[in-house]
Amino acid sequence: MADDVGVSAVDRVDLDRVEDDETLYRSVWLKEFCFFLDEEGVLHVSAEAFADRQHRPSVFRHHLCDAPPYSNPPRLNPDNAVVSLTAGRVRETSPISHQSGKQPVVLYVIDIEPDINEGQHRSHAVVYANPAFPNSNAFAKLKLRLAQLVEEWTIPPDAAFIEQLKQQ
Repeated sequence: MADDVGVSAVDRVDLDRVEDDETLYRSVWLKEFCFFLDEEGVLHVSAEAFADRQHRPSVFRHHLCDAPPYSNPPRLNPDNAVVSLTAGRVRETSPISHQSGKQPVVLYVIDIEPDINEGQHRSHAVVYANPAFPNSNAFAKLKLRLAQLVEEWTIPPDAAFIEQLKQQ
């Protein structure tokens, strides 16, 4: 379109909303508990790859990263692996139901929001629940679903790390 002349892809991305078709990256530490090999020896991320103290896992929006996937962000450390997800598929995990003790079942709506507070990069976003997860047990369900939604290894772990996993 003529109106798009001189407009970059970053300018066309809504900074206030993460769209369903956006690719999201998650940087994964090379720690054994973040990965597992299935029966056929295929490498997967575990739910722990999405651990977060605040129950709001960080992701990075592809279109707002400087030079994805090798830039920082989304790759927060040169040794980290990077996986990708699609925002719409993350939202499709809703609702997540959880019951704590004898409390009624609560349905948690899952969404993604930009989070550039406290000096975060413009591509930073978080996956969150509404209402907020009250405990780690409820959050564990989201971590598992996110691990299952990983679409590809954008940057896989190096061969030496994978071999180390096979030796266990």
